[in-house]
Amino acid sequence: MGSRRTLAAILIVIVAVSVTGISAYQLINNQNSNQQNSLVGLLALLTGQHRIVSCAPSITEIVFGLGLEDHLVGCTEYCDYPPKLYTLISLGKVDNSLSWYYTSIEDVVALNPTIVLLDDGVGVQVDMCLNLIHQGIFAHLVSRGDSISEIEDSILEVGRLLGRKSAAQSLVNAMETKIQTIEGNVSGQERKNVLMIVYWMGTSLVTCGNSTFLSEMILNAGGLNVYYDSYEDPFPYVSLAEAVAHGENVGGIDVIVVTAMGESSFDPVAIYTEMGSSPEITSTDAWINTEVYFCDFGQADNLLMRPGPRVAEGVELLANMLFHEEVFNKTFPSPIHAINDLNYRNYLTSFILE
Repeated sequence: MGSRRTLAAILIVIVAVSVTGISAYQLINNQNSNQQNSLVGLLALLTGQHRIVSCAPSITEIVFGLGLEDHLVGCTEYCDYPPKLYTLISLGKVDNSLSWYYTSIEDVVALNPTIVLLDDGVGVQVDMCLNLIHQGIFAHLVSRGDSISEIEDSILEVGRLLGRKSAAQSLVNAMETKIQTIEGNVSGQERKNVLMIVYWMGTSLVTCGNSTFLSEMILNAGGLNVYYDSYEDPFPYVSLAEAVAHGENVGGIDVIVVTAMGESSFDPVAIYTEMGSSPEITSTDAWINTEVYFCDFGQADNLLMRPGPRVAEGVELLANMLFHEEVFNKTFPSPIHAINDLNYRNYLTSFILE
């Protein structure tokens, strides 16, 4: 339990850094020096001499979505999609040894980049942006976004900066088309109340508030986040009893979704067992009706947690959880509904980056 509390504390710090990073993003990316380096980066791109370093998994996916993957030379150890990335890594064309949350500017510069795309939710990356620019390297802080539209804006901004405006618009259009199709599929269905457990801690948990793209994804999938009325705290840290009581106050909890939050030690079986011994959880309609889902470490988890092009696939995955019988004629593993790298593709009709 001690390690879980520590990880929860880290999550809260990350969220705080993300919030403060937004103002830094707005400030730094308005600097004339960055605009000048944007021209340098674009010139390198047009002449085919650019070398791109991506400092976050979602950014790497944007690079692929813009068709710039052959110019990628570096990414973080957490970058694991799309499949072509593994090929580039195995061929020695991409170095995937960079740290995400403890990014070293020396390691970035050692890759001789002409373009560095940074995560504005990571404090050390915000700090290194101007440093890179002062060294003559084009650096841009990519906003994570609190909504799907803000994620799309970030994609369009990166596309504009790197001379891929048309590709960026096509990528956003593909996202919108998938989301609109899912919304059409579930229209007419009664909305289901969803408790999203971003991080499970046994007697407490981290969920998501209304000011998150994850809450919007639930809405697009035909559900309603039971913490839709939480506006001030994007990721409330609450006791299990508080979460269930909050759900009951808004009409009950119909579906529970538990994510791995990028933790490789995530164990759906162990968590399911813990839940079964909790009178709070076992009293919910979600537990009684066997509507508890686990997004295991890997791509199922990534679809919900990464602020990139695949949030549209995340909407489709969530919609399948909510209406697998009524709309999609799908089944999930039983008795533990675990979605992982072996089966998550079964619930998607198309793939944004493949």
